[in-house]
Amino acid sequence: MFGDKTTFEKFRRRFFNRREPLFSLIQDHPLLGRIRSEHRGVPQKLGLGVGALRQIAELLVTAGEQSNQEKPDRRLLLAATKQVAVQTWRESANGKDWLASGLGDCSKLAEMMVKPAWLEAREPLSCSQRAGRVRRTLDPEGGKDTDDPLDVEGLDDEAETTKFHRTEQKEIEAWVRRLREDAIGVIIAPYFRRGVISREPRQLPLLTQHHGELLSQFDLDTRAIAGQVFRRVLMAEEFLLRYLADVERDNAQH
Repeated sequence: MFGDKTTFEKFRRRFFNRREPLFSLIQDHPLLGRIRSEHRGVPQKLGLGVGALRQIAELLVTAGEQSNQEKPDRRLLLAATKQVAVQTWRESANGKDWLASGLGDCSKLAEMMVKPAWLEAREPLSCSQRAGRVRRTLDPEGGKDTDDPLDVEGLDDEAETTKFHRTEQKEIEAWVRRLREDAIGVIIAPYFRRGVISREPRQLPLLTQHHGELLSQFDLDTRAIAGQVFRRVLMAEEFLLRYLADVERDNAQH
């Protein structure tokens, strides 16, 4: 399938580089709830609008993320989107019901998502020590030297040297346009009403699409461990190839 190990390694690493498109496919999206595979996002009545898109753009600019970067930080973009989504849904009865049903035993995650620290590395769904976690929680099958792939995510990040001289407001507007029109907007489209993001997602993130029902039954600690197991599966060639084959077969049956 990949020809040689070098080609496979390059492909595999793209899942864990937060500036690569494949990165968003393996992230946990608890706010999307138990969405059925034929759907492409949250119910229309809960979908975010242009105002929320602008709030996300403001968070990106505040974090120093440039709108003209060739490969934006998808981890930051997803974290900002989830933070704005929680803040928005908490303001309506339907939104509160969606959070309650979607998060289940992970209800305290909503409180974490609205805090500034959430934007650093999505704690606790990420086990990155960059977010200040002193001791990571390993899954039962992990040894003492076992790393979570998210500890090395962004390993292939290239330093961004492009400078821009726009005012903050112009940079925010540039982000809004890019998220609405560019391919980068696809990864947050499941959170928005149809038409706000011009490009429709072709598929949901893998965990949401194929394991959302199971994950929704876990408490927060168990869900975090399950995410670690899933990511480490993708680190091994034999499991990654088998998983991708299973996903392709599952897609063909629907």
